[in-house]
Amino acid sequence: MNKAKEFWIVQKEVAELIKGRILVGHALHHDLKVLLLSHPKKDIRDTSEYEIFRREGKRRLLKDLAAQVLGAKIQQSEHCPIEDARGCQSCDVHLQQAQESMGEEHERTIQVEKEAQEARQEEICCV
Repeated sequence: MNKAKEFWIVQKEVAELIKGRILVGHALHHDLKVLLLSHPKKDIRDTSEYEIFRREGKRRLLKDLAAQVLGAKIQQSEHCPIEDARGCQSCDVHLQQAQESMGEEHERTIQVEKEAQEARQEEICCV
């Protein structure tokens, strides 16, 4: 490893790369701990922390999440960080789309209820 960069150089480069950005990953606390870095909690999207992805309150393996949520097989042989990153990003996008869809459905329900209430009010006024 005589051609490897010094730890502090890599640490500084990573710190500069992630500054002001949203991190998406799985169990990111491990990566940040190894690099002796921190990141604002509001800028972290950690698929291992999403309650909806947990089983009986416990974190699940990225491999299992990708299989269940995306129907994708990852981590079949050797470790591939690119494959992991794509799996995390896809799980995060899937969750965001589901939340947006639920939000739109909730808004439609509220609108229907509001219209029904207005119609009832009109009936009361006309009686």
